[in-house]
Amino acid sequence: MEIKWSNIVAFALAVFALIVFSKTWPLIAAFFAAMKAIGPGHDPDQQVQGLVAFGLIALTIVGIVKILSSSGRNP
Repeated sequence: MEIKWSNIVAFALAVFALIVFSKTWPLIAAFFAAMKAIGPGHDPDQQVQGLVAFGLIALTIVGIVKILSSSGRNP
């Protein structure tokens, strides 16, 4: 039986992300709440922060779809 190191690394990264996510939840929630400030009537800094938050969500969705769509194939 071989050890699949990629699975072990992925698990370790997932545990690390869960720990960081749980400790910084208020900051992360405030960052993603900035998406409400994308429109007019807000400071340019707030608009950029909202666009970055939206971009991170979009990037995560695209990455998940890419991983799930190529899960059966070997590169």
